[in-house]
Amino acid sequence: MGNYNVKIEDETMGRFYANQLSKHDISAVWEESLSIKENERIINSALKSYSFEDCKRIVGKIEEKYNSILYINNEMHKNERFCNFSWFYIQKKPLVKLSLNPNENSFKERAKRVILYIKEVKKSKYNYIELEIKIVRKWNLSLDKTEIISWLKDDDEEKIKWAWSYILKHEPLVIKYIWNNKNSTKDLKDFIIAFFDTIEENKRDITIKRIKKAWDQKKFRDKVQSKKQYCINLSESSNEKLKAISISKNMKRNKVIESLINNEFLRL
Repeated sequence: MGNYNVKIEDETMGRFYANQLSKHDISAVWEESLSIKENERIINSALKSYSFEDCKRIVGKIEEKYNSILYINNEMHKNERFCNFSWFYIQKKPLVKLSLNPNENSFKERAKRVILYIKEVKKSKYNYIELEIKIVRKWNLSLDKTEIISWLKDDDEEKIKWAWSYILKHEPLVIKYIWNNKNSTKDLKDFIIAFFDTIEENKRDITIKRIKKAWDQKKFRDKVQSKKQYCINLSESSNEKLKAISISKNMKRNKVIESLINNEFLRL
């Protein structure tokens, strides 16, 4: 197998790679006086002393970290969903004592605070965790999972408020992750989306199914409460059975029918 070669696109990338390689005891120093191509040759020359597999592993990790940093820097201030996801993610797994002000309710301020937090982690003893990589890895798992976004796309205020209450009932700790307590409909919707973006992968689908089913059941119960008269033709045998159930349960016949319907619906 041949040598492993790195392609350096610009000076920023070159400096980053040289710095990261030096942390793996690979002698690669970015020379100011040399061109990008000349520095690239120096880096690749240093890599020749190592096996292809070792270079692939080390450089692959450096590339992932570099691309993660670029993604965060490019997206944090223009992609509100990603910013909200990052806010929830670091609130769930705090590493340093940097207060994320719960009243920072503007997108711009949240993005600013998240970037600052990441920088503080890099300067701390937790730098080895490589937070940028973890954030982007988790985000890539969530990015295309838009079922909950589609479910909320009608901006139904009742649904959004109910869904947030449902989440708080089943996951009360999530209240610690929100960025303000004003609870506007937009904020609640963003909280819900961020919650599902940061949820454990093995819980996402089942939790979405449960919340949607619970909502459907709620709406069904709401409809049941507004009653209308209906004429139902029953055989004599069925009518006698209905009468027997009514007497046995001490319920009116319409209540028996409603109970049977509701029970069957809830089993769907």
